[in-house]
Parts: sequence; C-alpha cells; structure tokens
Amino acid sequence: IAACNSGSGKGNVTLYNANGDELFTIGAGQLQHPWGVFLLGEESVLVTETTSGRLYKYKLEADAKPVWVCENLQSPTGICLDAEGNIIVASNRGARIYVVSPEGK
Repeated sequence: IAACNSGSGKGNVTLYNANGDELFTIGAGQLQHPWGVFLLGEESVLVTETTSGRLYKYKLEADAKPVWVCENLQSPTGICLDAEGNIIVASNRGARIYVVSPEGK
C-alpha cells in the first residue's frame, strides 16, 4: 500500500504493509507534488511528480535514491503497464499519454 503526501508542494511517498504499518518513506520532502504510484512487485515503485514533469523508479528500501528518472513529461499523473512491460503515463494536461520503456527511456 502506498500513499502520496504533498503538503505545501514538497512531498513523499509512504509505503505500508497489508496491516497498515508504515514500512518506509521515499523522497522525504524532496518530491514536487507526487501524484501517481505504481508498485512493481516487491522490488521497486514508480512515482510521478506532477509539478516537475518527472517519472521516477525507486527501489523499495528506506532512503532510496532513484534508479532512473524520466523527464520532460507534461503533468504526469496516472501510471500502469502494458502487456510488454512498458510504462504508460497519463497526463492531466494536454490530453497526452506517454509510453516509457522499463529502463526509463
């Protein structure tokens, strides 16, 4: 379970186990309006940062640094995967859909 927190523009993503116990936080106070979160199994998580137009991939561990960053997306929000494992990112501005490779390209 994941929750985005973005009070006053700076935010993070907090991950919880099935019992609701907090596991750890990603991007503590560093993300600019995190919006979409997509868990990739038990190893990593994707996070959209709406204000900066970025998509991040993080390992599921405390104090994680991004594995990669995909930039220049216009207001990315929703995230899902297609059948080939590509990352589909929806924009809430400009009616755009982005297709990003599993490597963030």
